[in-house]
Amino acid sequence: MNQTEQLFREIKFVPYGKEHDHKTVQWLNDPRIAKAFGLTHAITMKSHRKWIESQKNYYIWAIYDQQEIHQGNVSLTYNPKHHSAYFQLYIGEQQARGRGIGYTALLFAMKYAFETLNVHRLSLHVFPDNPAAIHLYQKAGFQKEGVEREAHYNDGHFRDQLSYSILYREWEERKGEKE
Repeated sequence: MNQTEQLFREIKFVPYGKEHDHKTVQWLNDPRIAKAFGLTHAITMKSHRKWIESQKNYYIWAIYDQQEIHQGNVSLTYNPKHHSAYFQLYIGEQQARGRGIGYTALLFAMKYAFETLNVHRLSLHVFPDNPAAIHLYQKAGFQKEGVEREAHYNDGHFRDQLSYSILYREWEERKGEKE
């Protein structure tokens, strides 16, 4: 059994509920996560809950490790008209980073998107100053589509963001290589 298979046995993905809000809001207000996620203002419990409840075709899971500790969240925003989904992930607990949990969550979301939602395309955005995330996405087979120049504005500064995607056939090819 390889490391990824082992992590799939140890990591649990629980449908996100109100019980996850407190920790999530705490993480989203951490300056490192807020910067990596592109948040432009502080998040409150009320604003977070209102945002969660306003989402349509939104799938979010809380990520738990083998000690039953909520370590982060992973989500998909599904667009049925275009047979696509948009991916987001963050590991909120500092000590959980670098342990393969993010990669396992990415593989979980990819499997759900392609096998359950039957999407054709899965996409994401990442900032160029987040090499760990970029490495993670490329390792999973995402292809860089381009640079959205100065697409994000915060604190008087513009930042580029990178666009990545993976298509169903590319995911199938990678999946077939591992079997």
